[in-house]
Amino acid sequence: MESTYSAPHTQCVPSSYRMVTREENGLGRIYADDPIFSQGKDFAKSLVLEPNCSKNFCRLAQGCRGLPVVILMNPCDRHTGDFGDMLINNSAILWLKNFFSEFGLDFEYDVPILDMFTLLSDHWLRHNVHRGQAETQELIRRSCDITQELLEFLQPSTIVVMHCATNTSSGRRHPFFGSVQHPLVESLSSSMEKAEERTMQTLNVCGRATPVIPAFHPSRINYEDDFKEKKRLTLLLRDILSSVFLPYV
Repeated sequence: MESTYSAPHTQCVPSSYRMVTREENGLGRIYADDPIFSQGKDFAKSLVLEPNCSKNFCRLAQGCRGLPVVILMNPCDRHTGDFGDMLINNSAILWLKNFFSEFGLDFEYDVPILDMFTLLSDHWLRHNVHRGQAETQELIRRSCDITQELLEFLQPSTIVVMHCATNTSSGRRHPFFGSVQHPLVESLSSSMEKAEERTMQTLNVCGRATPVIPAFHPSRINYEDDFKEKKRLTLLLRDILSSVFLPYV
């Protein structure tokens, strides 16, 4: 797929920065049966994934066009089960659901939640290493193409990145995603350092400058043992997301 993304421009989020509101950029709502999800469904069929995988993908990605979009890394291993199976204690999906519900936003019907690597869970990749590195990397690039198509269709006012798997400065690289070559991957990556510094990138999506806000995965909070640090991280992530989504409440 030909890239419609230009190199991101990095800057700190200015105190006067104001997100575009729903009324200013409302483009309507898409549901899980929208034709835009056809490419993802076909991809799931080609990989012979469980039917629930594509169903859960569509249910998470549906929402209001023009609103901010959340980007996670890839589906959890439980995406083969029913939708509720992903909402277990300490899961990222449950954390986001609880956060958005406090603001009166429905995480399923209001806020589109996408995976950088659509439909490719760690479990599936580990059990398909026999495909070889070249084929695996091609599948990963195809999954990114699906994410790119959805972003172009959703036209989000803001993109919130909640993963660091493709961060080139990270000391720990993901065994499957750490070396992927794709313009979307190179543009949408976060880190704790970026989140702490509130570094914002302005990314050109289909000719429109779209703010990219770095955040981090809620698991960083769940796996923190120190109570004070856990509290600090919780407040930090909530503050980042609140600054993005409050204009839509």
